[in-house]
Amino acid sequence: MDPITHGLLGALTGRAFAGQDKEQRVSLKRLTLTCTAGALFPDLDYLLFWVDPLEFLAYWHRGVSHSLVMLPLWALLLGGGLALVSRNRKSWRIYTGYAALGIGSHIGVDLLTAYGVQLFAPLSNFRPALSLSYVVDPYFTLIIMLGLLFSRLRKLSDARLGLLCLIPYLCLQGAMQHQARVLGINQLAQQQPAAGPHCAYVFPQPFSPFHWQLLLKTDRGYLEARVQLYGDVLIIPGLPWPRSLITLANSFSAAQTPRWRERPSWGTAAQESLAREAWGQPGLAPFRHFARFPILERIDNDATGDCVWFTDLRYLLPGITPFFRYGMCRTKGQHIWKPYRLKRHQQQARQPL
Repeated sequence: MDPITHGLLGALTGRAFAGQDKEQRVSLKRLTLTCTAGALFPDLDYLLFWVDPLEFLAYWHRGVSHSLVMLPLWALLLGGGLALVSRNRKSWRIYTGYAALGIGSHIGVDLLTAYGVQLFAPLSNFRPALSLSYVVDPYFTLIIMLGLLFSRLRKLSDARLGLLCLIPYLCLQGAMQHQARVLGINQLAQQQPAAGPHCAYVFPQPFSPFHWQLLLKTDRGYLEARVQLYGDVLIIPGLPWPRSLITLANSFSAAQTPRWRERPSWGTAAQESLAREAWGQPGLAPFRHFARFPILERIDNDATGDCVWFTDLRYLLPGITPFFRYGMCRTKGQHIWKPYRLKRHQQQARQPL
């Protein structure tokens, strides 16, 4: 999830477990800061993006820094370091314990998203993903904020109540995920009777736990629909909403009448041959490892050569420039392909890899 949610959850976790040190050798403030630091620590792996963006996306992000195997080491380094800085070496075990709580909270929350976490890195690259929450979940964050607020205004034990309040919200998300999957399987049975339920996929979407993306596997690629399981999309009129936000909000349809959009893996028939050639190049192997639902984003042809760009349907939002766009380019008249990425929020600026 986003760094703000991670930091707030770390602070709430620190306050929830404060008081376990009966001798009060470490102040509540320092315990909270230690747990918050632990909750932010795993995303230091973002520094590796500047080394190699594609390797970072496919292999490094949410790897060893998010691993349960490595958690004791990171907690010891962080907790021990904070104990030294605070000149309270005798309490290094307490600092280490709270750092571990913070790191554990980060790993647990990231496990809720569609990206997943390499829980056992470097021993295994297995990446489970519960796909319950979108990477930015305002309701999840709001519950944490309320828990922090009440623990400061009322009593410290309200922090534990704030953590417990996350459980029914996660149960709600789980119920909505199940309902969305049943809807996807039923839609698949209507459109492709011979297909099995394993060809229907669902992923959480922004704004609400009732927003879901449905993907149905087809011979040519995928059918995609975004549905609102309950209620209506709330866009308060009269406010200066960004056009992209309005487009995204309007992309959701009622669960009873989903609007399906075809997402071919290789574009049009005229694009397929070039797209397949580019997709199979060795330089794109990390992206093939990362992308669970790859599709052709576009092909750029000009006087200098060809560029073939791919993205992943999990991270495609209407009205918003795709987050991950990687591809292969070649100079006109040559057959050597080289890997590139399109920079975030830009249409043409590309970076060689």
